[in-house]
Amino acid sequence: MALNKLIEKGFVSFVKEGKRNIYQASNPQHIIDYVDDVFTHKKNRLEKIVPVLISQQQKAPEKPTITTFQGIRGIK
Repeated sequence: MALNKLIEKGFVSFVKEGKRNIYQASNPQHIIDYVDDVFTHKKNRLEKIVPVLISQQQKAPEKPTITTFQGIRGIK
């Protein structure tokens, strides 16, 4: 449920009043803080992985060549 994900991320809070939940949006600044944190973490991970990927790509043998045919020639 979308509301549960918002609660988990801290964008929405709630209090129980009897059998009902009363929901309230959190401070909008929290959204900016969350995005900064998540994307900084992902960027750091990518910065560690990209050099390894580049190294592996350079060590790879010659890239295969693919020829595609269209129309009657492609069917044959």
